Amino acid sequence: MADLLCSSIEAFTPAFFHLDIDYRAARQPGSLRTLQADLVRVADCCRVSGIPFGIIIWGYEEDTAETLPPDGTASLWGLLRTVKGAL
Repeated sequence: MADLLCSSIEAFTPAFFHLDIDYRAARQPGSLRTLQADLVRVADCCRVSGIPFGIIIWGYEEDTAETLPPDGTASLWGLLRTVKGAL
């Protein structure tokens, strides 16, 4: 997937690139390693092309602290550490 995204970034040169990450999907076994590698690759493609890169983290309808389950909060912090480590 990272190669496809990089090809699109290089071909279309957008003004910015935001990558949406579903924190629930990222919790699946082995997903964080793949996500981290893909983030590094896509962030590098954006950096080389001079395109601002951002990340949007979402997870279904849990858009407030009141509706996010406790295990979701822990997963979200784990994902944030992974994202920070990748960039």
